[in-house]
Amino acid sequence: MFASCKNLSLLWACFTLSLMAAPTPVYAYEKGDIIFRLGYASVDPRENVDPVIVNNQLNLGGLGLKSQETPLLTTTVQLNKNWGVEVLLPLMALEIEVGGNGGALEGLAMGTAD
Repeated sequence: MFASCKNLSLLWACFTLSLMAAPTPVYAYEKGDIIFRLGYASVDPRENVDPVIVNNQLNLGGLGLKSQETPLLTTTVQLNKNWGVEVLLPLMALEIEVGGNGGALEGLAMGTAD
């Protein structure tokens, strides 16, 4: 496969140096630069309401919010070389689901929030 370990070490050294040098121009921002990035966002509210009680007697269980992921576009306008204003634009609509969490409400879909 490779002629010797020396060639393999040289190959890995060149590969590592190329990876280190690749992002260098990214940090050369100037005033007025506009930067676009694609990314991925996860909205995870980790919110639970427990318990849901009716007439101070009947415990129906809890409610929970389900997390959602979406791809997004990040746009940045540089105000100077160190500071910029960033706007996150989701590429798909975010819809958070509210559902039952335990008790009689377990597994029931209660609604969504857009």
